[in-house]
Amino acid sequence: RSTKRVGVANGSSSAAKHVTQLPFQQLSPKANQADTFEEFPTSLMSVGKTADDGTISIFTKDGVTVHKEQDVLITCKGKPILIGVRDEHGRYRIPLMQQKGQWQPRPPKKRINAVLQQANSVYDLPSTEQGIKWMHAVCRYPVKSTWMKAIKAGNFIGWP
Repeated sequence: RSTKRVGVANGSSSAAKHVTQLPFQQLSPKANQADTFEEFPTSLMSVGKTADDGTISIFTKDGVTVHKEQDVLITCKGKPILIGVRDEHGRYRIPLMQQKGQWQPRPPKKRINAVLQQANSVYDLPSTEQGIKWMHAVCRYPVKSTWMKAIKAGNFIGWP
C-alpha cells in the first residue's frame, strides 16, 4: 500500500494505491520503485528519480531517451533559451516574471550566467601529453601521489 500523494495539473491532489517495481535492469531498485494511481490511465515516470540515479534524460519533439551520465557528452552551439532549477521537493521549475503584461523567463543570475559562458576544452590540444598537462593545471597542480590516488579511485574516468 502506498502513502504517496501527488499534486496534479488542475490543482487537486491524487493518492497512490500501491507500490510496485519497474522492470528496468539498468536502474537501481530505488529508481525502479513506483506508485500506481487509479486516476492516471497511462504510465507516468519520475524524471527526477531517474536523474538522482545518475541518468540524463533528453526530450525532443518526438520522444525522450534516458542515458547513463557517463555515456553522454552534450555540446550546445548557442545559449539556452530557458534555464530551470530543481527545488527542494525535487521538482524542476523554470522561473518566470511578468514584463509588460507578458510572462517571460527570468534571466539567469550573474553567477549562473558566468558558468554558462565558461568553456573548458581539451579536445583541441595537439597531443595527449599536452592534454594531460592541461588537465593537471585545471586540477590546480596536485602532487603526483594525490593525483594518482584520485585517478585510481575512478575520479578521472575518460581522461587520457
